[in-house]
Amino acid sequence: MIYIVYLACFLISFIIQFFVMKYANKNRLYDMPGERKVHDRPIPRLGGIGIFIAFTAGFFFFGFSMQRNFMLIYAGALVLFFMNVFDDVVKGGINNKIKFLVQIILASILFYFGIKITVFLSSRVVSYIITLLWIVGITNSFNLLDNMNGLSSGIAMISLFFLSILMFTQGDLQLTKFALVLLFSIGGFFVLNFPKAKIFMGDAGSNVIGFVIACIAVSGQYVAVSRLTRLPVIAPILILSVPIYDTFSVMIIRKIKGYSIFRADTNHISHRLTRMGLSHKNSVLIIFLVGIISGLSGFILKDLYLYSALVVLGQIILFYILLTVLIYAGKKEED
Repeated sequence: MIYIVYLACFLISFIIQFFVMKYANKNRLYDMPGERKVHDRPIPRLGGIGIFIAFTAGFFFFGFSMQRNFMLIYAGALVLFFMNVFDDVVKGGINNKIKFLVQIILASILFYFGIKITVFLSSRVVSYIITLLWIVGITNSFNLLDNMNGLSSGIAMISLFFLSILMFTQGDLQLTKFALVLLFSIGGFFVLNFPKAKIFMGDAGSNVIGFVIACIAVSGQYVAVSRLTRLPVIAPILILSVPIYDTFSVMIIRKIKGYSIFRADTNHISHRLTRMGLSHKNSVLIIFLVGIISGLSGFILKDLYLYSALVVLGQIILFYILLTVLIYAGKKEED
């Protein structure tokens, strides 16, 4: 029965996309081609609607609305959804400062009600700052990663897969189901977005996905079944290392060039891979592979003793260093 629900989430998301595309085409709600775009024709940009409706269906079917923490996460996602649908639909949208402010308020509310990162910290202030940076940072990292067909949604599904099996091994079946509901809801969109996009998910998709994934990661208990004492708490960082790496690398590049860190450009990992000569599809597939490798590393931390875990961490660090060297040795963007 439970598997039928996941399939239903996939199908609901998939079917609704066609209604959304019809509505977007009728009202000319497109993501237009441009200098920083990889598509050469107008694409409907409201795919996040189908994802969220499917996620909502699974959310209420499993009775998550009866549990405070899940309801708080959903309420926050609902606020972000409507705000970003408005941003996707209305010309000019919403000022980014307002978006950040809303995200900060939502993260603060979650922290107040106990959805927070402690990492064995006794300071409530430090815990709040880390929680705030994590939720707001991951929320926006998936939005920044949404720059090629299937990239943000694919990495989201890979991350949710590893988070869900990690929660399952911890015995947290509710959090496992919660993650899988979102995974399959994204899947119904993904098949229409990769490799050739018929629809984009827009900010209403990427921001909501990033927010919910950030909250799922915060809600896990990573040392419950570990042979280690503290190291597995960084498992979410490894599992979500692709959007984290992409965000930080782009911010560093912009800072070095003297640009605002909020300035849009084509210095994301996906863009640099294409400038090395890879096709858009192959660039995305390589990033998926990076996400799987780092996700596996995060997942196995709980089963390793200290020295073995440190070796795995060292390998992942060296892997990203190697990736950075290869990317920046390739053709660079003209200033």
